[in-house]
Amino acid sequence: MSDFYFIQSGTVGIGYYLMTQGLSNAQQYHIAMTTKVWEKALPFNYICDYYVLHNTKSEYIYIATDPVEAMSLSKQYLYHNIVPKYPAIVQKIKEQSKTRYMNNIRRIIQESQKKHIT
Repeated sequence: MSDFYFIQSGTVGIGYYLMTQGLSNAQQYHIAMTTKVWEKALPFNYICDYYVLHNTKSEYIYIATDPVEAMSLSKQYLYHNIVPKYPAIVQKIKEQSKTRYMNNIRRIIQESQKKHIT
């Protein structure tokens, strides 16, 4: 993932590919949750921060489920301009992003995947 996105309006679905990929004409992915989940808790939605800050590939797929307006922060800009100036702040954000990702995205999507398996 090369950008971290701040969703201003619209909804992004977060899901995963199904095992039937390539075997049928059926939908090949399942949206397990959307960014609407966070609207009441946060004044803004942001996604993909975990992947950018931890320099890892995305585990899931992200699909706009209706028109989206967003701003992005590129990995290149973050690591060339922000990290060198504010390493302590970036480290704190990195730790928070992992906790947020594990509790609010990964756990929910894994529970959804288990339901599809059983």
